Amino acid sequence: MNQPKNSKTFDYEEAQRRIAQAHQRATGDALGDVNINLLLKHNTWLLSDCFNDALKAYSLNCISYFVLISLYTSPDNQANPCDICVCTGETRANMTRICDELVEQKLILRIPSATDRRRIDISLTPEGISVLETIIPQLRTHIETIFKVFDETEKATLERLLLKLMHSLTGS
Repeated sequence: MNQPKNSKTFDYEEAQRRIAQAHQRATGDALGDVNINLLLKHNTWLLSDCFNDALKAYSLNCISYFVLISLYTSPDNQANPCDICVCTGETRANMTRICDELVEQKLILRIPSATDRRRIDISLTPEGISVLETIIPQLRTHIETIFKVFDETEKATLERLLLKLMHSLTGS
């Protein structure tokens, strides 16, 4: 698969050379496991760009898509933006900006909370639901195309190893 058109300008070989040189200079050691981190970071950028390219036709990006998904899987397609921050890792200020964009696109709307008059919740609109139900199958196909470079055994191993790393990093 080709590198996405809007991918960050990042030359993996050049970055690897410079980081290896810095590690050699500072520690006298070769790059070692640091290269795995570099590969994960570069692949994360590339995957994010692929995902954003696939969502561009709907004027969405990864984060706005995950906000919509979080609402789609919430009771009555409704939640508080603070609760969505937990799912997306976004700050409250950034969530406000994201919600403003989604309201402008008529994919969500803000509604007063039924239980707390000081609180404003967000809810998917019928158009938001329709867009999601169109996008989800397309993204699934897109992601399957990306990962077909691996056979089923390799995918299972990659998933197991990434989960192991995640649990190590989160202490869970």
